[in-house]
Order: sequence, then structure tokens, then C-alpha cells
Amino acid sequence: MQPINKRYRRLYTLLPLLFLLGCIGAIQMIGRWQPTPGTAGQKAVMDADENDVQPVATLAVTTSAAEAVASAAVATPTATFTATPLPTPTIAATATITLLGPPDGAVFAATAVLSFYWQWPLPLTAGQQLTLYHLAATGPVALGSLAEPNLGDGYTLHIPAQQLANASGTAVWYVQLETANRDALRSSETRQLSLITR
Repeated sequence: MQPINKRYRRLYTLLPLLFLLGCIGAIQMIGRWQPTPGTAGQKAVMDADENDVQPVATLAVTTSAAEAVASAAVATPTATFTATPLPTPTIAATATITLLGPPDGAVFAATAVLSFYWQWPLPLTAGQQLTLYHLAATGPVALGSLAEPNLGDGYTLHIPAQQLANASGTAVWYVQLETANRDALRSSETRQLSLITR
């Protein structure tokens, strides 16, 4: 009797593995029966009437047509694509970017890492981002962008003060809601901070 128990024990040990392999195989077979994207239109669509078996539509490209195109050897014009501007979403007039920190007139060491905090009351849509800008003498300089909140419902960026090196003691910063193409949708107030060397 002892050898029979060992056989059943081995069978019971291997049975879940065999069942799992069978399930994986069944899933693979089902996946092969379903048409993959791009090949669904290669088969003719048939009418529901069994007596009248005629294809309704077909999207298959025959090899003779492909060979005829290949043998034509005619120079084809190059397609030119132009960028289509993204539609500008409508934003409520009451929606404002609220700067939380650092406060206006804050003083930091020139070697510090600065933490900028702000809030935006609406969820960002696809293609929108909030960008932190330093207003340099040559114009606005983007310091970083966020496409989603990273501090609860708020936003924060940690920037080394060395990125504001062009600032001669003071730096002006603000946050701007913009599209991915950097088209401004809404801007916050500007704030000033001071950098000192020790």
C-alpha cells in the first residue's frame, strides 16, 4: 500500500501545475483565435444568410496589386506633415494658481535647495502642465514642469539655488499653466526671493 500513497501524493503535487499549464495553454489558444489589430479587416465579412454566401466587404491587399505597385517604379511624392495646434481648453475665470511658498521676500543661502509649493484647483487635462519659471534678465527660464499633483492636491518642485545663479542677489519666480507646446493658459503672481553667500 505504501507505493500507491506515494503515487497519489506525486499526482496531487503535480495536478495543480498541470491544471495551471492547461489554463495558460487555453488562454494562448483563445488569443490565437481572436483577430489581432490590423488583421481584422483582412477577412471577408459574410452575410448572416447561409444560402447566400457572398462577402460583403474585404480589405485584403492581393499580392498581384502589391507586385503591380512595386513594378511601376515611379517616383512618389514625399508627404509633408504640418503640426496641427492643440485646441486651447476653456478654463474658468475664477481658477487661479495659488503660490504657497516660499513667501515673497524670503532669504536663502546660495547653496540651498529651494522648495517651491503651489496649488491649482482644477485637474490638469491631457497636454497641460504647470511650469515653474525664473524671470531672468534675458526673459523667463523654465526650472521644471509637473503634469500631475505630487503633494496631495498640491504641487512642489525642489530646485538647487545654483539654477538661479544669474540672479544678482534677488530672483523673481512664478508658476504658469501651459500646454505641452509652452502656450500660456494662466499665470500666477510673481514673487521675489534673495540669495546670500555665507
